[in-house]
Amino acid sequence: MIMFDLINNLMKLSESVIDYPREGLDLQVWNLTEGGEYEINPSVKRKIMQTLGTYSDVPEIHTLADEIHIVGSICTNQYVENTDIDVHLVVPKDSVYYNDEEFQEEVHKWFKEEGNKQYVGEHPIEVYIQFNPNQELMSDGVYDLVSDKWIKGPKVVPIDYDPYDDFSDVMDDVRSVVKDIDLMMGELKRDVIDYEVMKKALANLPAKDRGKLHSKIQSKLDEIESDIHELYKERKDLANNRELASQPKTPDEALKSAKLASEWREKNVTFKYIARYHYLSVIKELEDLMNGGIDEEDVMDVKKVIGEV
Repeated sequence: MIMFDLINNLMKLSESVIDYPREGLDLQVWNLTEGGEYEINPSVKRKIMQTLGTYSDVPEIHTLADEIHIVGSICTNQYVENTDIDVHLVVPKDSVYYNDEEFQEEVHKWFKEEGNKQYVGEHPIEVYIQFNPNQELMSDGVYDLVSDKWIKGPKVVPIDYDPYDDFSDVMDDVRSVVKDIDLMMGELKRDVIDYEVMKKALANLPAKDRGKLHSKIQSKLDEIESDIHELYKERKDLANNRELASQPKTPDEALKSAKLASEWREKNVTFKYIARYHYLSVIKELEDLMNGGIDEEDVMDVKKVIGEV
């Protein structure tokens, strides 16, 4: 499966399940009825539909979908100020776009990077094509905009809920991943420092004696590039493991499989904690510097990213 840039905006990542709760769902997005039920604010629904209409590559893209879902932590009382409003277009199996992962990626990327970004308060509207509606049921909440009803949720945890207590059993996994990344980051920092030492030494050598050290400097650049590749692989593995843990084959499996729920909980929570500690955003910045390889001009930027400047 094509690997999405799952952490393109990690500094704004919605942490949801690992956040402390609020008294209720965000009333910028939802209305609370007299009967105590949450329903979508009509103005928010209109804004979402208007946002979908900005995608000119496929006019009326919303008509491709049997269902249009709002999913994730915005459907809970564990949202943060800039939690995404995740809008998923559920494409039916008879659609020409069904399982077209290239189209799926293009749509996601366009709305994330090139589209006319729309907000509800500080909540950005994110658009995604969904081929497996069973996957949605792994989420904390699912609201269908077409039928204006909840498919799952909303999730409202008690106000005294403490995520650090609830996920204490996952923290060993988090610490293990963090330890591995710390070791890789440490190697990268040492290689950058060695590179700087060699560069200063090179400047003090006569031109006729620079050949050997110049070769070592190039090797050190290669090591820095290799270090970043290893960090990228770690990030990709984390994202892939999280994605693969949320692939139920049926609605029943999504809602009732204890094994699948446990695997999803572990991988999802681990991913979110690693993101909270900014490891994933740092790795993403390093990846963006690669652009075909690391050269001398990139080293200063690497130093800035890893805090060595």
